[in-house]
Amino acid sequence: MLQPTAPAISAEADAPASAAATATTAQVPLAIKLLYSLPQLPLTMAVIPMVMFMPQFYTGQLGIRLSDFANILLIASIFDIVTDPIIGYLSDKTKSRFGRRRPWILAGTPLIMLSLYQLFMPSGPVDNWYLLGWLLALRLGWTMLQIPYFAWGAEISSDFNERSSITGWRAAFGILGAVSIQVVLVLALFGFDFGGSGNALWLVGLIVIGLMPLCVGVAAWFVPDSQTFTPSVIPVMRGLELMWRNGPFRRIISAFMIGNMSYAINMQLFLFYVAAVIGDPKAFVWLLLVANLAAILSMPFWIGLSRRVGKHRAWIAGFAVIAFTGLFYFFLGEGDIWWMLPMIIIGSAGSATFEAMPASMNADIIDLDTLRTGEDRAAWFFSAWQFATKTSMALAGWLALQAVGWFGFNPAIGAENGPSQLLALKVVYALVPSVCILIAMRIAWNYPITEARHRRLRENLARRTQRRLAAARANAP
Repeated sequence: MLQPTAPAISAEADAPASAAATATTAQVPLAIKLLYSLPQLPLTMAVIPMVMFMPQFYTGQLGIRLSDFANILLIASIFDIVTDPIIGYLSDKTKSRFGRRRPWILAGTPLIMLSLYQLFMPSGPVDNWYLLGWLLALRLGWTMLQIPYFAWGAEISSDFNERSSITGWRAAFGILGAVSIQVVLVLALFGFDFGGSGNALWLVGLIVIGLMPLCVGVAAWFVPDSQTFTPSVIPVMRGLELMWRNGPFRRIISAFMIGNMSYAINMQLFLFYVAAVIGDPKAFVWLLLVANLAAILSMPFWIGLSRRVGKHRAWIAGFAVIAFTGLFYFFLGEGDIWWMLPMIIIGSAGSATFEAMPASMNADIIDLDTLRTGEDRAAWFFSAWQFATKTSMALAGWLALQAVGWFGFNPAIGAENGPSQLLALKVVYALVPSVCILIAMRIAWNYPITEARHRRLRENLARRTQRRLAAARANAP
């Protein structure tokens, strides 16, 4: 029977070895992978409506201007420039009997819950300052939870393929969360006529706030957390410089940011596109359900492909699928729901690579940094990763909303939009994302860390760790 992890300090905790160097290379039990992945379930449940329903709810129903909403999202992203590296740095340097990552994850959870309650279930007057304040609080809580959470996953195993398995399970739980919430929304809309952006946010908020403490608490109780603590000797600015000079990291984060902008544009405008171009706003919820089902069902295929051809080649294949299908949306019009459906299925299957491959590749890159610097800076790297994720989504969302707003697009459901407004929406929704994907493919093409190179990295790390442990024992009184 699975037992709770003990908070006792490891006997080698004070040895100058990194967590990345001491992480197990053995196969991680499936139970640990599943329990670690649990928090991703409510997190993704919250993300989907936050990106897709909030723009229409706050602009179409609560009266906030489309341009103001876009600007608030951008300001919140700029806030992450400060909070992401601070939380990453502090998490790496945390030394507690409960581990390095768990204290931050547990502290961020209630802040996320409170912020979601205020944003998804507003009861009083809502203006720009209300939206900005609670959005900043949500971003802070999200940073406190997700950066340590991703770093935690990188430290569960140091094996090249096991990391893909761990991130794959985490991604699968995220997609499962998206699928589950879409099933709930479909049943609410078609079974009880309980629809609309405001009602959807209220229902999702209720579910997420109930699930978060349970999922986070179970993972924190059962999944081992690294308690290795290595005092930092690298100054902060020097550490950032070394991170940027890490060629594989620079390549992969650039490709991820540009590719993620494609995803963000589609997410922000999906409801608008289905309602205004296809002319069937109710189809939005079941189309989204189909998209998430396609993504989760394709995940085993992409994990298997990555084992055969490499992580970055599997990711590039996913890029190609997304770019190809995305172009078709430009040619659709009113009533073309059944032409849109196969494109959603194929494109969503390709997008599943975004959920598993980049985070697994980032964990391998952290090993390279550890070999060069002698320090475990996993949370630093994942803070940069989360900053790239949130910045690309906010910037792309801002550009998308501003672009359709410049052409006078009316976001209200059922509103009349002329040919120029619909053309602008189709260009931004279909063509711009495909261009972003093609650029990202080119950047990621020559990513250098293969399975063979990573194996050599791990061997070098293991030898250095053994030398340091032997020297520490020899110098012990």
